[in-house]
Amino acid sequence: MRRSLAALAATAVFLTTTLACTVCNLNPTTQTVTKRTVTVQPLFYKETSSGPSGDFSNCKITVEVNKSGQPEVGFFESEVAGSGSQWRSAGWMAAIMGSFLLGRDVSDYKFTYEIAGYVDGPSAGGLMTSAVLAAMLGDTIQNNITMTGTINPDGTIGPVGGIAQKIDGVKKAKKTRMLIPAGLRYEEDASTGATVDLVEKGRAAGIKVKEVATVYEAYKELTGKEIPKASGATLAAVELPQAIFDKVKSRTKAWYAKYQENSDMYNTFSLTVGTDTEDAWMAQADAMAAKGAGYLKQGLIASAYDQETSAYMYSAMAYHTKRALQAYLTQGGVSGADNYLSTINPSGNKMDNVFDELKLKKPTTLADTIVLADAFGRLSMADGLITQADALLKTDPASAEEAAASVILATNYYVLADYAIDWAKDSVEVGFGAGTAKPATKEQVTALSEALRKAAEANLDYFDTVVLQGLADQEGMSLDTAKNNFESNEFNYGFAVSSIIGAQELKDKLGNTEARAIAVLGNSLVSFTLSSELIAKYYSLQVETNASGNITSIPFEKAMINMLDFGETTAKENINAAKSAGAIPVLAIIDYEGAKVKREGGPAEKLDALGGYWSASMQGRLLTILAGMKIKRSGDAGSAGFAKVLGD
Repeated sequence: MRRSLAALAATAVFLTTTLACTVCNLNPTTQTVTKRTVTVQPLFYKETSSGPSGDFSNCKITVEVNKSGQPEVGFFESEVAGSGSQWRSAGWMAAIMGSFLLGRDVSDYKFTYEIAGYVDGPSAGGLMTSAVLAAMLGDTIQNNITMTGTINPDGTIGPVGGIAQKIDGVKKAKKTRMLIPAGLRYEEDASTGATVDLVEKGRAAGIKVKEVATVYEAYKELTGKEIPKASGATLAAVELPQAIFDKVKSRTKAWYAKYQENSDMYNTFSLTVGTDTEDAWMAQADAMAAKGAGYLKQGLIASAYDQETSAYMYSAMAYHTKRALQAYLTQGGVSGADNYLSTINPSGNKMDNVFDELKLKKPTTLADTIVLADAFGRLSMADGLITQADALLKTDPASAEEAAASVILATNYYVLADYAIDWAKDSVEVGFGAGTAKPATKEQVTALSEALRKAAEANLDYFDTVVLQGLADQEGMSLDTAKNNFESNEFNYGFAVSSIIGAQELKDKLGNTEARAIAVLGNSLVSFTLSSELIAKYYSLQVETNASGNITSIPFEKAMINMLDFGETTAKENINAAKSAGAIPVLAIIDYEGAKVKREGGPAEKLDALGGYWSASMQGRLLTILAGMKIKRSGDAGSAGFAKVLGD
């Protein structure tokens, strides 16, 4: 029940560890641990007068129990401008990932990063996340090892640059082991321009270099300990209950009928000007509809649903754009097009009716919370898209070409908004009422929704600072201009931003109610997942596209394979963990099943599959958190190198 695209990026760091526990003179087996500190050395690449070089800084990371009810992340530096925006974004990501990996609410903790020296960039993310986890779990990071690599929102370690020079930083820090992202054994040395084997370069320097694919692998190397997983997080087969399967099948056929209606109207409507783009959209719709029919015959219901909803979306974009262009050409330009578009603008009765339905809907099971959140998230997205379409039609264009482009983009936004509203209705129709676990309380949902909202905002900020700021600098434009240009060409960025825009209006309408908390949760889940895909696509995987924006290749194939394998595993584990708590994550299962088929396709489909796995995994994880299923170690606190999970 989703659309996706790409994902992620974060950071790399090295560490020596100091554990400080504020439990003063109390028996560690019975007392709550309230504060721990870990000291680490982030590695960084720098340009000097004598050429490229690598070095390290010192960073003290403190995690403590927080009673404010709001996420708190603080940054302190000993040098003027000692850290930058990318470092702060990476710090937020580490706090969020560390909390989510242990099934904790990030609002329950206060995270403080104190940097002595200079550092910036996202390459310390993997190490920072490991340091946060070590503080929360009470583990010790071995003092002979460090690492570099970003942390992706799914827990994989993302690619970084300048590793050849960072080996020098490891040596300066007097370490003998170094972890690097999987797939980056060979790198072009910035000093010589030659491709070097980093394992061999490390060996020559007396350093053992090893590749790691996930934070789980990295943590085991860094601490000698495993990151614990939720009880019930098994790899048992995942499938839809028969009653849900039948509902999805019915909706799939309904979407196909809507596509067919658009196709018939499109083929009988002629326009004197060329409509190559619209023809291409309709051809894509036809291909998707046929593929969906094939999936339906095979019983691949999630994939059939995905294809038929997409077929409808592209057919609607093609038909209504054609009609809007005719109105533009024959009825007075933008005002004429606006008259036509007012007939398909879903704001007003359609939006209001669905909003009222959702507002009055009360969860009957725990899983209903996520279903309703998903529906509100789609509605919020629709509201944001409508806002942007309205703004486009009110803008005074500088030329006829710009006016026509605004009409086309506004048409697409209205169509996508209408599509999102119907999508929201489907979520409730298909997924409501599953499972046996009791609904979460308003207080639980509110705390989790605010935490995820901060996570989504941190993700978007991370993407803006590590990707779009670089694009803006390269093109000599402002960040705001780069955002606007990018949004017009990348629907998923528009969706992620629109979810944030539309959320505020929904919050104002809903007041201090449980529905408001659920709406914020859904909005944040949509934005977090989509922004994660964008980070993966444009930063971690650095996909290559042609002039039309279509993906042609994924340079970091090994990283892509690792992400897909890990994404499939964690999605299955989190779905089964939620099921063990009595929650049937219907939409997560649909995402998971659809992703299994997509990962066998081309580059674009693989990225969609990655987004599907991440969405499924996050939904399962959120349900386990709402169910109170905290992830912890067994055994006595303070023994075998670990203490109680912070706050227990």
